[in-house]
Amino acid sequence: MQHMKNNIFKLLNLFIIVCPLLTSCGKENFADELNKKLQSLDNISSVTKLQNTNESFTCQYEIYFNMPLDWNKPTENTFKQRVIIDAKAFDIPTVVELHGYALGDKYITEGYTRELPILLNTNFVAIEHRYFNLSIPGAPDYENSSYWDALTVENASKDHEFIIKQLRKVFTNKWIATGTSKGGYVTNVLASYHPDTCDIYVPYVAPLAKQFDNRPFKFLSETAGNKLYGEIRGKEVRDEILKFQLYCFDNKDDLIDLLFSEPYCSKDARFRSAVSHENIFDINMLEFSYIFWQYQRLDITVIEDFLKLEDTAEKVKKAADIIILNDTSVEAFRYNKPHYPYYVTALKEMGNLHYDFTYIKEQASALGKTINISISKEQEIEVYTKMIYSENQLKNFVYSDSVYNHLVEWINDTTIKTKVIMINGLEDPWFYVSIPQPINRGENIRIYNHPTGNHTVQITDFGDNTKNEILNLLNTWLNEK
Repeated sequence: MQHMKNNIFKLLNLFIIVCPLLTSCGKENFADELNKKLQSLDNISSVTKLQNTNESFTCQYEIYFNMPLDWNKPTENTFKQRVIIDAKAFDIPTVVELHGYALGDKYITEGYTRELPILLNTNFVAIEHRYFNLSIPGAPDYENSSYWDALTVENASKDHEFIIKQLRKVFTNKWIATGTSKGGYVTNVLASYHPDTCDIYVPYVAPLAKQFDNRPFKFLSETAGNKLYGEIRGKEVRDEILKFQLYCFDNKDDLIDLLFSEPYCSKDARFRSAVSHENIFDINMLEFSYIFWQYQRLDITVIEDFLKLEDTAEKVKKAADIIILNDTSVEAFRYNKPHYPYYVTALKEMGNLHYDFTYIKEQASALGKTINISISKEQEIEVYTKMIYSENQLKNFVYSDSVYNHLVEWINDTTIKTKVIMINGLEDPWFYVSIPQPINRGENIRIYNHPTGNHTVQITDFGDNTKNEILNLLNTWLNEK
């Protein structure tokens, strides 16, 4: 009997030793097989295995595709487009994020992922947008328009369609396309122009602005915070934000000196000479309330405590600190910045905000105050565009509303069968320039508006009933044959 026990213990010890080795071998075999499959894809430029920093996945790869710069001229110029892959199996669903911007280092160094791959136990693919970061056709040209000719919504959507269809040869189960903000916009574009690319589409907080759109500024002055705080407290918060803005406008000379110098502004920031620092400051302070409600990162008590301070030079510096805490540095309006391609797309197709001072002036008037601003009503759009774009670009970039009209027509088409779940937050200023929500729409287009959500709203922010409804719907669609 003792001899049998000893043999059993030996077998158990051997199992304890060998099992992790088998698991490790299994992971290595999967990673190696994935490498081979990726290498075999059309237009593949490079495949690099990275150190996996997210335990939810088996391995991580960074790959590049050789892509046509202009899909209407596919044999001419090309560029390399970057894709990050977090994988665990070939036969499970895959979530692809259409990022809309650059893929930050956090995707590699921090094992960053979105909520859907975790909630649904899927692979995760993230596609960097053309003209951003490492997916650019040469050094950016901030002065001439011709460099940006191929940065179109159509070309970007064809990038996404091609890359996803290639990767579907590797990951063979169903695919969900998702994206946030501009990424949500391009998710809607893919769903409407190339609906067969993925099986399901989940755009978060996707904007759909007109050419110059002022609708969010009415919300900011009249109703922002009402759903979050209630109408009485909501108005109090709006008034407190306004009082802070008024203080800044009244002390703009001192604040301009601070905000356009280090440490508040980096020394390599470049601003257009066609506008003054005062013009930039005024638009930046109008945007203060926009960013406050968009992200709600700044606690309103910070402003309340500020408003109690005596007027001193130290108070001016404190105001500058609060502007930075709210993520409203004047650097947002420098032209040599990583997000510049967004502004190109906005002017050409996606639509821009109209920084309209009408509502904040009315809001101030209701408090018996006036605002010290340098921009007349007639100058608002001109000053903004000259602040962002060069003279050559303003002359040659021509706005087209074709994508806007297409998306409005698409959402109103009751015959559409595409499976779409749209996530929005009603306390997000971008909601007020989002896609229409007609009662009569495609039977599989579902829209969920979080009553107090902002631009960071997630499915997991909803109450249990709504959250479970969304997840059950996604799982039902994923399990359909």
